[in-house]
Amino acid sequence: MNKRKGSMVLLSSLLAVSLSLVVSSPLAMVWASSNGDDFREIKKADIGIKEDIIKTIFFKTRGEIPTDGSGGAFGYGVVTSDNKAIVTTTHAGVLDSKLQNGDILNPIWHNHYVQLADETECESGLKVGDLTYESPGKVIVKDSFALLKNLPPSEDGQFTNTPITPGSDVSIVASFKLVPLLDLTVFQTNPDANPLVAVCVEDIRDVEDPRDINIFDIKNHYGYGSDEYYPSYYDDRHDYRGEYHEKDYRNNYDYDNEHRR
Repeated sequence: MNKRKGSMVLLSSLLAVSLSLVVSSPLAMVWASSNGDDFREIKKADIGIKEDIIKTIFFKTRGEIPTDGSGGAFGYGVVTSDNKAIVTTTHAGVLDSKLQNGDILNPIWHNHYVQLADETECESGLKVGDLTYESPGKVIVKDSFALLKNLPPSEDGQFTNTPITPGSDVSIVASFKLVPLLDLTVFQTNPDANPLVAVCVEDIRDVEDPRDINIFDIKNHYGYGSDEYYPSYYDDRHDYRGEYHEKDYRNNYDYDNEHRR
């Protein structure tokens, strides 16, 4: 079988059902970034846990995170036990999330719970085995920050309808690329065939320094008694809820100056 991975593909569909991973034709799907990728380098990560459930994840990167699809198909994630993962991702040209509102070109950031699976044809050895169609919780991406919040304990996978429950046993915090594995020989017998073999999870980049992964109990560590956690970012006058503050005293970590207050 002649399989190969590509940075741009023309496909009629990835799967022929409404809750499937779909790629549009004749529109070209851009998988690769045309810009520098310092936004793929994670400097810091905060992971808030409440009652053995990951409720919030905060990523700080070295560069500004694209929100217009120009970064290609990529994302950030936390891998837990049994190869389950909580990820946030963007990929114009792929329709796999309810948040895209049926628009295959919508590069909106959205979350997935993912069940990773082995695939020897992928360079990393990993592919997307199953993933949620619903976007669990919420995600906010601004400048060099990505915040996932209000994460539920589980969501159903769209391929198997089996609940994906990530748990709280963190093993890897990293960025990644999504790369299609194709079998182009199928077009020899059927021009309308689906050539997708798998979506590979490639170029996995761990947090630069494991000491910059902060895993904490939300209630006990911060005393808020709330599921929500809002790290401060470049401007003290605003927070991720879009509210205005002269000074945000709620957080005890200053990400601008990178020192404990």
